[in-house]
Amino acid sequence: MSGTYNDAATCTGPGGTSSNNNTGTLTGGQISGSQVSFSDDGGCNYAGTGSGSPVNRMSGNASCTYAISGQNYAFTGTWQATR
Repeated sequence: MSGTYNDAATCTGPGGTSSNNNTGTLTGGQISGSQVSFSDDGGCNYAGTGSGSPVNRMSGNASCTYAISGQNYAFTGTWQATR
């Protein structure tokens, strides 16, 4: 499964809060029962669960790795998507 996304993200950490809007490509999508997983073109992997009847919401955990000045940094958080 693949597709595109539009997001509004807010990240909070020791340095403060940052908000942004992004668009991009989703790849490697898998659905098994109510479980979903996929990756984005920005270096993040997502896993979660669909809910609702019919399913109209997904939420779960995300992990991202970014290289900054030659050093890799790992970030984790939560995500949600609604239809």
